[in-house]
Amino acid sequence: MTLIELNNKIQSFDLDNELDKIISKNEDVLVDANTDMLFSGIDANNKSLGEYAPSTIEYKKAKGQPYDRITLKDEGDYYTGKKLVKGNGYTIISSDYKNAKLVEQFGIDINSVDKIRMATITDEILTPELTEAYQKAIE
Repeated sequence: MTLIELNNKIQSFDLDNELDKIISKNEDVLVDANTDMLFSGIDANNKSLGEYAPSTIEYKKAKGQPYDRITLKDEGDYYTGKKLVKGNGYTIISSDYKNAKLVEQFGIDINSVDKIRMATITDEILTPELTEAYQKAIE
């Protein structure tokens, strides 16, 4: 391959498109990271979602659910309704009717992934897959 051919391949590599494909392909990983984060009782800024009221603690104990932190999970509809949505960047929202109310109460950072989880996903999945796509494009 000549330098001109290599340059043409490099110039034609659509980084944004490749990244969109990789992120979409790994939607389940990102959504799982979000729900794991919420289940641990924090938002994307590692801010606690708070503590349950005494009556809710009793309810959670009776159901065998965590009661030492707010998890935003009771029946699971909010979690199972989660999906990745592209706008100006990406966000993870739930199709569950409670989504807007929960964002209003707990803030928009419940619809993202914390830095530690995102760094792991980037290092272990997104960067290697993007590197592979780039290498294939310039072969």
